[in-house]
Amino acid sequence: PVCIIMLTWFTATMVCVRDIGVIQRYEVRSWVRLAPGAEILVFGDEPGTPGVCRDLGLAQIADVARNEFGTPLINDIFTKASRLARHDWLCYSNCDILLPPALLSLFAAATARFPQFVLAGRRWDLDVTEPINFSDEQWCQRIQGQALRAKGQRPAWWIDFFAFRGDFFRNLPPFAIGRPAWDNWFLANALAQRVPVIDVSSAMMAVHQNHDYRHHSAGQKGVFAGAEAVRNRALAVRPAKLSTINAATHEVTATGEFRSRTEWQQFIAPIEFFWIRRISPVLYKLLDRSLRVRDLFGLRRNGWLGAVLRQRNS
Repeated sequence: PVCIIMLTWFTATMVCVRDIGVIQRYEVRSWVRLAPGAEILVFGDEPGTPGVCRDLGLAQIADVARNEFGTPLINDIFTKASRLARHDWLCYSNCDILLPPALLSLFAAATARFPQFVLAGRRWDLDVTEPINFSDEQWCQRIQGQALRAKGQRPAWWIDFFAFRGDFFRNLPPFAIGRPAWDNWFLANALAQRVPVIDVSSAMMAVHQNHDYRHHSAGQKGVFAGAEAVRNRALAVRPAKLSTINAATHEVTATGEFRSRTEWQQFIAPIEFFWIRRISPVLYKLLDRSLRVRDLFGLRRNGWLGAVLRQRNS
């Protein structure tokens, strides 16, 4: 298919702590399964990476710029991928994502409509507890069915994959991979350049294989609130505002129809992002600190005032 010929896939590995090595192997095998013969670039030299690349016939790029914590940097990975790729179009995915065959048809449909775009979508979280049999033609349907039953779709600011033209991004900051904010910057940067952003969340399911955070010395808190996360957020707010997939200029429906987002939808997206990421945590802290006062006056749902109101409405 033309979309396979035109597209180079790339990812970066994480430290292989127990299940992480299996997760990364599943990710690239899902790519090989949906796009046989495609060019796939794997960045990093973490333990286990050479074996995965050798077994699946992938190109490994071990030389990757890192910060003082040893975390690979997004700008170096994306710049090298753009330079090394045989094709103009690239697809980046985090190393724990299973991508479905529907992505190929969506990409092909997008290239027929737009000369330039960024295609992305939300992810679904899933505990993958059994081996995936990629020789089974129904492997993707089985995984998606499990993800639907788990009801783990992440909010609009969690973006784990992008398909884009390799020459579109400029001055990509040195974000740490696997830390917050860089994906939101990537979308905002595309929108600032008036590049169409296409939300395919309703048309396909990207499944995130859940894992622990033992690859970071401080665990999950270190990943999302540590020094690297703080630096990523500081880098993200300088050249462009942060954005979510809800700010996309276009969306693809569950039936495959391309639609333009309304100006109101694009206007409300940054307000929604600010509310969820900035205002809501403050409100929750205030609610926690006012717990005793609300108990005293019976203002909690299970307090005396709530009981009286329920009695009146019964």
